[in-house]
Amino acid sequence: MFEEIWAVCASLLLAVVPGGAVMLAARQRGWVLVASPLVTYGVVTWGGAACSALGVPWSILGLLLSTAVTIGVVVAVTAFVPQLLPSGATAEGEAAAPVWSWRVHAAVAACATVGGLFGATVLRRGMGSLNAINQDWDGVFHAAVVRWIADNQDMAQSTVAQLNNRETAETFFYPNTWHGLASVGWDLGVHSVPQLLNAGSLLVAVFLAFGIAALVLRMTREPVIAGAAAILVAMPSALVFDTLWRGPLIPFAVGLALVPALVVMVDKTLTTRTGGMIVVAGLAAGGTVGVHPSGAYTAMIFLAPWAIQRWITSKRLVVGDLLTIVAVGMVAVLVAISPLLSAMAASTGARQDWPAVETAGQAVGEALLLNHARTGPQWAIVVLAVIGVFGVRRLRGLWWFWVSGAIALGLFVASAAYDYHRLEELTAPWWNDRWRFAAMVAIFVVVLAAVGVEMILRNGSRVLADRTPLGSAPSKAIVGVALIGAFLVTSHGGYARQNADRMYWNFQSGAVVDKDDLELWDQAAEIIPEGQFVMNDPLDGSTWMLAMEGLRPFFGGMAVAVPNQPGLAPTQELLLFRFDELATNPEVRAAVEEEGIQYVVVGEGSIHGMNRSPGLDDLEDNPAFELVASVGGAQLFRIVD
Repeated sequence: MFEEIWAVCASLLLAVVPGGAVMLAARQRGWVLVASPLVTYGVVTWGGAACSALGVPWSILGLLLSTAVTIGVVVAVTAFVPQLLPSGATAEGEAAAPVWSWRVHAAVAACATVGGLFGATVLRRGMGSLNAINQDWDGVFHAAVVRWIADNQDMAQSTVAQLNNRETAETFFYPNTWHGLASVGWDLGVHSVPQLLNAGSLLVAVFLAFGIAALVLRMTREPVIAGAAAILVAMPSALVFDTLWRGPLIPFAVGLALVPALVVMVDKTLTTRTGGMIVVAGLAAGGTVGVHPSGAYTAMIFLAPWAIQRWITSKRLVVGDLLTIVAVGMVAVLVAISPLLSAMAASTGARQDWPAVETAGQAVGEALLLNHARTGPQWAIVVLAVIGVFGVRRLRGLWWFWVSGAIALGLFVASAAYDYHRLEELTAPWWNDRWRFAAMVAIFVVVLAAVGVEMILRNGSRVLADRTPLGSAPSKAIVGVALIGAFLVTSHGGYARQNADRMYWNFQSGAVVDKDDLELWDQAAEIIPEGQFVMNDPLDGSTWMLAMEGLRPFFGGMAVAVPNQPGLAPTQELLLFRFDELATNPEVRAAVEEEGIQYVVVGEGSIHGMNRSPGLDDLEDNPAFELVASVGGAQLFRIVD
């Protein structure tokens, strides 16, 4: 248990401290600090690239050096360019903001803490252990990249390409900022890749709770709505849980969780327009791109309507805001120039086209009722959201937010209900994946539900105070306790059991990687020379041997035995289909000798129930291979000379 606690603490420190130090150097205080993880990712994005270019190992030392340089730049800019443009405060903004006591801020922060810890606890319960191995598709490569960067101390795309794209390294791109930061946890004593992945996943709930609290508080000036949103945001299945059991989509989930914090930072930047804040915002924007390029598109769903409402409200701000945005954009490009150039040159991967699965009407209902891939709606939240609809009009600061929600809903419907080419182009940055849009829509439903909570408390306590001898404070307490009790009963404890059960299959089933595989890999690590390629089937989870034991799988990422598959190199395709012809096919023999392959590992599991790759089927009956070790269905073969 101590190891798990330290894994979470180390991951939190790595995410918050570098960015927080940079923001403090820019003289920032208060709720805008919730964006510190994004600033950290900005530091990692440019720092990782710089360390690669200069030959500096990417490690805790590389992170500290990058942070120190960033702080120096921010301090200099803050000192010599204190105010780039006149303040951009609106009439409804900074000047009109209420001044709350520290108790109010502490109460909202406490709600965010409760929400974040609740979500993290449910995630941990579903995983069973932070050492659990995710049994799905994306987890394989996430684990491999983290271990590869930790071992090689290099975040360069050309280095990461050696995992599975050695023959196409010049055109390879994979967003690895999150992985680069996670790999530094190895230097802090977290020598378990599953712990690094899963601890980072727990933080998604924490980032989201604090980000949504800061956003709602800044936009509405309503502490009750902000606190309620921070607690409720950890409960929709589609938001935190479905993005982390399926895939897991860790970079997307992290990026989405930090978008509310990014909006708060941009709002603060356009309000103050100070030089230091512009640099910090540029770092955050660059970090968003570094974590995952789709994060920039997701951020625009929020930021574009927000900016339009701001400019409609006060047209005098347009020119100054645009100039500030250009300045922030220039910093962001400098921060993320390496991943941007790699992404533009990339040819790996293929555009995903998921088929339509329902009608448009069904899709609308599914998203708004929080019923995506569930057996029924999450009624306790939905009913609060319906009540909240009647309070939307008075919250002028959130009008843009509902437009963003409508856009997210439209994208969900487009991906779930239509197969039109134009719509697929529109949803392509998110892989045409309805699950990602369902997560976005859930954010807006949650905030609407928080508005409903505030309405019930405000109106219910007033009615109770008017009709009984009770005063205002006792009435609010009674209504609050009754509301919490009713919600916990109708939601069966905040949907904790249901959401934990959703996590279970891909973390505790052992359907792909089980204890037999782990034991065999442990034995194989004692037999196979360090750094030597091990032939493996990418569909049976054996790629995890790199993350778990440091063995080097020939397929360091996912690949499907489909002829002419995009991103699959000729040698990979040859061995994937014909490796079992080693004794009779000179081309296969030449490829195996060139790659230095002497051992083969196969497992009994299968990702998504796929068939074993043709070239690795029935090796136990093939005279070209000698069985060296076996544990259950996991087998280690040696190539017979």
